Amino acid sequence: LYGSDAANGVIQIFTKRGLPGSSSLSYEGLFGSIVGTEDFLKYGETADLLYRAGFVQQHRLSGNGGAAGLTYSFAGSLYGDDGFREGNLQQQYGLRTTVGASVSDALRYAGSFGFTGVGFERDLNANNGLATFGSLEGGQEGDLGTLDAGQLAALGDSIRTLVSLYSYEGDTRRFQTSQQLDLTPGYGLTLKGVVGLDFRSSSEQEVQGPAFLQAAGLPATSSTLIRSQRRFLGLTLEATGQHQGSVGDWSFISTVGGQVFRDDDRQDALTATNIAEGTTSVNNGADQTAVDFDLVVANYGLYVLENIGFRDRYYLEGGFRADANSAFGDEIGVVGYPKVGVAYAVSSEPFWAENPTLRAVVPNLKLRANLGFAGKFPTPFANDRLVTATPF
Repeated sequence: LYGSDAANGVIQIFTKRGLPGSSSLSYEGLFGSIVGTEDFLKYGETADLLYRAGFVQQHRLSGNGGAAGLTYSFAGSLYGDDGFREGNLQQQYGLRTTVGASVSDALRYAGSFGFTGVGFERDLNANNGLATFGSLEGGQEGDLGTLDAGQLAALGDSIRTLVSLYSYEGDTRRFQTSQQLDLTPGYGLTLKGVVGLDFRSSSEQEVQGPAFLQAAGLPATSSTLIRSQRRFLGLTLEATGQHQGSVGDWSFISTVGGQVFRDDDRQDALTATNIAEGTTSVNNGADQTAVDFDLVVANYGLYVLENIGFRDRYYLEGGFRADANSAFGDEIGVVGYPKVGVAYAVSSEPFWAENPTLRAVVPNLKLRANLGFAGKFPTPFANDRLVTATPF
């Protein structure tokens, strides 16, 4: 079913959907404190200088309901904490809704919409030479246990100044939607079409301004502003037709379908050096550099599957999928993925159904064996020889 995108496994997510009947609404709230562990600190004074209790809150609201021909559900959440250290905080928010409607006796619609967002601020990574945590625990400030109260207070003021002058923040937003139509015209035939969209936008920005570097004892001309941006768009189209029928003791389930998905990944990195104090614009730097790239991959697959049953207990299944991909190249062309399987429902045999002891101990027993092949499509442009021109 998944062809060239399945070698690393497949994750299926089933969202909550509304049920006909009376509507329901629920709220959940959480309030608490976030604290940092001191178990692995070299100096106990590090916690006194850097740590504080942060406030945490979370709110969740959900509901569902509907009538016979229309159902709905929704869920929203909001989370925030200001961390257990200065200069660290995060917010998360999300909303997801689903709608199901019977357009007619033969046609049904199902749609889902989801939006999530994350924003954060961070202090310098502990591995950075200017990081307050790294300088304290790494011994750059000396043995903290030997400092008196006045020296610790002065060091704490210096650290808080550095943290307030440094800026690292990020933001990620994601929108997902799936639209599905199911048509059952009768005669054992079922048709299904799905359109899916996944859009993500994220950015991160670090600013080491002149004032921050001067407070750290470094030249102001080394100040930098670094911004990275990413926009990802995934599009999926699926169409499936299935027919179920029987002749005497024989049953047949025939499936044919196609799938197209396209991923478009655009990333930019902007850097400005020797920037003006207080700026958040790359334009306000003595030098600017930019790097960007665009990765696009598209995959096309067609598949057929046949399941043959005899007396509702012996089954033989065979299938085949053919995939083409924008990164395959002429030497690969179209790739085929066969599948074969057998199944035996032992508990459906008359001798099993007529034995109360067997039915009580093992009410259902089925043996299955399958052999299938899947693949992993290459990275975008793997079939091309690219030349990179490097400016200087």
